[in-house]
Amino acid sequence: MLKKYLGIVAIFVILMMTAPLFALINAPERDNFPKKVEEEKIILQNHETNEISEITVKDYIKGVVAANIPAEYETEAIKAQALASYTYMLRQISSMESISEQDDAVLDDEKLESEKTETDNSENIQTQEDTDETIDVTSENSNTNAVDTTSENSNTNVADSSDESAGNQTSTVILTTDPSKFQAYADENELKSKYGDKYDEYTKKISDAVDSVWGKYISHDGQPIAAAFFAFSNGKTESAVNVWGQKVPYLVAVDSEKDKEVANFEITVSIPSEEVLARLQELEPEISMPIYNADWFKIAERSDSGYVTKIAVGDKTLSGSQIRTIYNLKSTDFEIEAEDDQFLFTTKGNGHGVGMSQNGANEMAKEGKNYEEIIKYYFTEVEII
Repeated sequence: MLKKYLGIVAIFVILMMTAPLFALINAPERDNFPKKVEEEKIILQNHETNEISEITVKDYIKGVVAANIPAEYETEAIKAQALASYTYMLRQISSMESISEQDDAVLDDEKLESEKTETDNSENIQTQEDTDETIDVTSENSNTNAVDTTSENSNTNVADSSDESAGNQTSTVILTTDPSKFQAYADENELKSKYGDKYDEYTKKISDAVDSVWGKYISHDGQPIAAAFFAFSNGKTESAVNVWGQKVPYLVAVDSEKDKEVANFEITVSIPSEEVLARLQELEPEISMPIYNADWFKIAERSDSGYVTKIAVGDKTLSGSQIRTIYNLKSTDFEIEAEDDQFLFTTKGNGHGVGMSQNGANEMAKEGKNYEEIIKYYFTEVEII
């Protein structure tokens, strides 16, 4: 059975790497969706060790929530995160057909071994295009670099596996812990290290929050939404159209003023001019830059929420998201200043800005709002089912 799962995972990784962009936002509507998988099992691949494990969907979501939002946050905010994470997983599942429906996806031992070999040679490759066109949905509160790195072309595979003891067919969801493709996930050992002597208290708090909303999801027109989330905004969230180029009725800008009160709301980082140019040339090898570095960058356009959408860079025009990715900036609300032989990048907020602000959710919870009110504020025109 494990050998079969390894093979399925191998095919799954290859399929992910060739999947179309924007799969989550453009996931097809299906009469049989959303598919409730709360009683199903997850085949989880650790992206660092390649180890395969099998856990329940509920335990997976608990690990996702723990990885993506501070346990110190208000319970209602954690419930909102649990609902968003579960909904996001459903959306991932809806964006990929069953392996059994893929042409020529015959899971015989010979084919699986061949696919496994290909995967070993390619699974760690990520193109610049993949990085630039990524849906940010994992938390910047995580201790990883997973904040807004959940890929728009990230997809979940649903494979049919035989239940030998029951003699029937069950649906097996296959995921990876790689935060650039799915949501960040923390296992027991990671949480013990993260929480220390508060491990029992915090894991119970998160477990109870997940249990209290279990089986519910966020819906728009009967389909699970692309439930994007991030750490905190510049005071206003961003519309999806300004980040991913497509209007999404439930991902529009809303005020999130309390985000301005976060301690690290505005930060400045310095990067040597030589490195700034080198990183640009990795993306645009033919780029031509002015002699004086003070003339290298000119912000050309900001969205209504204040995030940079277009910036002139030498003889090229790039998006704010591209600049954020190139220089690993906290957000696309940035200013750039040349100072001698370096550049100062000053940002406001932390994350892509689309969907639910986790800090904003926590502040709403402090004011007495429940998770449903939080969700319906940050995701407009939705229902909780």
